[in-house]
Amino acid sequence: MIELTHRNHYQYTYNNTPFVYRTSTHQRFGFNVGKCAGPAGSWDFECERAARLIYSKARPGQKIKIFYSGGIDSEIVVMAFQRAGIPFECVIVDMGVNHHDTEYAYRYCQSNKIPYKIHFIDPAKFVADGLHFVYHESYQVKQLAMMIIMQVLDQLPDDDIYILGGEIFMSREVDLKQFYTSNESQYSYKWYHYVREDNDMSYFKYAITNNKTVISEFFSYTPELMLSYLTDPMVVDLVNDRIDYKYGLLSTKPNVYAKYWNFDARPKYHGYENVMHLNNKVYLDLGEDNEVLHSSIYKTEYTNLIKQLQHD
Repeated sequence: MIELTHRNHYQYTYNNTPFVYRTSTHQRFGFNVGKCAGPAGSWDFECERAARLIYSKARPGQKIKIFYSGGIDSEIVVMAFQRAGIPFECVIVDMGVNHHDTEYAYRYCQSNKIPYKIHFIDPAKFVADGLHFVYHESYQVKQLAMMIIMQVLDQLPDDDIYILGGEIFMSREVDLKQFYTSNESQYSYKWYHYVREDNDMSYFKYAITNNKTVISEFFSYTPELMLSYLTDPMVVDLVNDRIDYKYGLLSTKPNVYAKYWNFDARPKYHGYENVMHLNNKVYLDLGEDNEVLHSSIYKTEYTNLIKQLQHD
């Protein structure tokens, strides 16, 4: 099987069987990660190490192509490969509604002499042509943004290596028993790592079905890379509630990134906020009562995830 993370340590499962499709709502969705081979280095070091590992597995003539949205996640991936001195190209997807990010991506590639290719996709035409039915049936995906990326992947050669940033998604939750029996001052909270079946794992299904190396979770490519990020002092402060009014990792993420990488701080306007009506139509068209459409979220409590990742 192709490697989608290093040694395929990052796995989704159904009834404990990795990398298969859901065929029934009765199947249990699960998730596993591998253990670090040794101590994790700094986060920027582990990003570069992941880039070098990917490059070391490339066959002669096989190109590395990074999907660069113009946002900071994909920019960190680009910078990791730059810093490691690895040749690559960028793929920029222009949907007509995401100029804020794509213009930044164009300028960055041009100023850094990075070869790139632009793919133009019209989300309204995509939905009008009923392509969301095709991609859902093939890869059990419900997110319009992901379907559009898959359409671009379909237009690209099968033999190359494709990289998307992905992200480590975490959220803070109150104990439900306390929520119903205590007042807010008595609540205790826990932080959870989330894996979303119809979101994060659909790229894996696409890659496996097409035997195409699509690394959709770069920031989880190795256990060391995951652990380095999750044990950064700023993240540790967050999960120990030493940063007030935080219920998720997203708003803290740019501050963590800025400790290791020099990038232009900017608001994120990926363009999909302008086509939410199309995304809603996709959900309605697919129908929540579709048995195979059933989607789960697998949660791992933060301290348990750290134990799973840590070297024995």
